[in-house]
Formats: sequence, C-alpha cells, structure tokens
Amino acid sequence: MLRARLLWRYLAPAVCVVMATYARADTRLHVTLASSSKAYVLGQPVELTVTAANVGNEPVGAWVNGLDYQIQVHLAREGEKFERHDGAPDEISYGVHLVEQLLPGKSKVYKLRVLYTFRESEDLERRRRLAFDAPGTWLVKVRYPLSPHRRMYESNTIRIDIKAPEGADARVWQQINRAEFLYFLQFGYTRGNNPDVVRKGADLVQAAPESSYHPAIKWALQQHYHRRISNIGQLTAQQDPELEKIREAIGIPKVAEGPFPEDRRLDQLIAYHFPKLTPLEEVFQVISAQSGVGLSLAPTIKGASMSSVAITKTLRAFMKTAAGDNATWVPYGDGYRLVPLPKPK
Repeated sequence: MLRARLLWRYLAPAVCVVMATYARADTRLHVTLASSSKAYVLGQPVELTVTAANVGNEPVGAWVNGLDYQIQVHLAREGEKFERHDGAPDEISYGVHLVEQLLPGKSKVYKLRVLYTFRESEDLERRRRLAFDAPGTWLVKVRYPLSPHRRMYESNTIRIDIKAPEGADARVWQQINRAEFLYFLQFGYTRGNNPDVVRKGADLVQAAPESSYHPAIKWALQQHYHRRISNIGQLTAQQDPELEKIREAIGIPKVAEGPFPEDRRLDQLIAYHFPKLTPLEEVFQVISAQSGVGLSLAPTIKGASMSSVAITKTLRAFMKTAAGDNATWVPYGDGYRLVPLPKPK
C-alpha cells in the first residue's frame, strides 16, 4: 500500500483522465519502435522511442509517462528466443493503473532507457543482470498492454549492435560495472543515499569526456542535480559541496547572488581598501577603473560615504553591499548607477 501511495504522489499531476470505460474489442493501436542509435557499447543505456498511435475509432486509455515501465521490452540474441526484460525500479508496483485518454488519430511517445534488471525474480538467470549482456547483434521489440484488459499490441522489431568496450571505454567500464552505478545511469538517481556513486560520476565526466559512456553519465548527473535543486532550493544548493562538484563537472552556470545575475562581468574579483570615510563617488571611480564596469552615483544621493578594511570580493557582492537597504542599482549606459529606492507611500 505504501508503494502505491508513493507512486500516486509522483504521478498524480500528470494524469489527464483516469479511464473508467473499457476499450472495445475493435480498438486498434499501432505501436512503432525506434532507437536513437544502431550501435552501443556494452553497458551503455540503449535509448528506445515507442510511439503508440490510436488508429481506431474510439478513445483508448494510454499509460501516463510515469508508468511507461508497463510497456514490455523483449530482447533476443540473433537466432535465439525473445525474453522479456524487466527494467522497472525495484520499488515500483505493476498493479498501479493510471492512464490518460488517447483520442482517435492521436499518438503518444514514450522514451525508454534499457540497461539492467534490478528487480528480484524467482528465476536466478533473470536476477540483477545487464539487458544486453554480451557483444553481438540483438533483436528488440515491445508489447504495449492496452488498459484495462491488457490486450497486447506488438511493435516492429529492430536490430541493435552491442560492441565490446575498448580503450577509454574499457577503462571507464571497469569502474562503472556495478549494480548501484548502473541503476544511477538508468534512472538518474541513486538507491538510498549513495554519494559515492554521484562523486564517481562527476569524476568520470571530467576525466573521460571522450568515453561512449560520457553522455549517459552526464544525463544521470543532470537528473540528480535538478532533483536535488527542486528539494532544497537553488541558493542552498550552491553551498552543497556535492552539488557544487556536479555543477562544475557538467557545466551548469552558477546562479549569481546579487544584482544583474545575467551580467557575468560582475563575477570578477575586485580588491579595495578605504581606511578612512571616502565619498561614494570616489569609491566608485576606483572600482570602475579596476573592473572596467562603470559605476556611478545618482545626484539625488548626497553625502554618502564608506570605509573598509582591505577586502577582496566579487564586483556583484560589492554592489550589493554598496546599495544597502535604501538604494538600488539600475542600468546606466554600459554600466550601472546607484539610485535611491522610492519612499513607501
């Protein structure tokens, strides 16, 4: 019951219609399968695109995106029998039925990542293993179970070539060939609190950018980063060492604290020292000469001055300090002018 409640919490916002009617016997669904590439390296997530098109005359219940694991993926080595691959997270229940209405003539697209089986099974051969577990040519097809009677609609069959890792790929594969890391690559999050996996991913993105695994590792880091941001907030995240490492590894620009975050000139460090009270006009002249960014003072601000010990900070942080609570910065030519805040009415 707990799993069902958790799943509903994540999926409820995506549900357009919870179908209460049954698809008629003459309902027709056309399912098409494609892959983003014809060849992958062993252990690289295989990216599949499934398109379900309603070619019948009645609306049907299509699985919402969060339940795309209901689509059955079947794999076979060339010349061998197809077997179903179960790639759903191990906390998922197949008993949850949430669908949205798919009208005649409309289609719905699903993006699947096929890499590993994580769910426990009574069949020892099917426990915890790679989906494409050996180099060679593989055949792939999917079956779409139409809700609620789960009538199956089968797709076309495609061929995927799996290559053995060599060179840089072999070195990376040796480090990531662990169930916990492969889980991270497939879903974009770790099972439980597992910072070692995330740190390993950040290290590999920077150390082996030429690796075939690089896009998948970067994708997983991005998913993890944005999920954490949504939980703790952007500014708090910037003080988190783990997220700072990810941000640097995958090139996400840091959100600036202070005025005009889009002006990256204000990120530069400046050093200043005003041991005596100095008029702000003179202070701004010194800072402008040092930074190359023109700062000026509105004529309506009179008698303002400041003093400071020797300090180094970003130009943006200096501007924030100089503005205080009674003034604000506005664009002025190629630089900025400090103006008084309007008095409250």
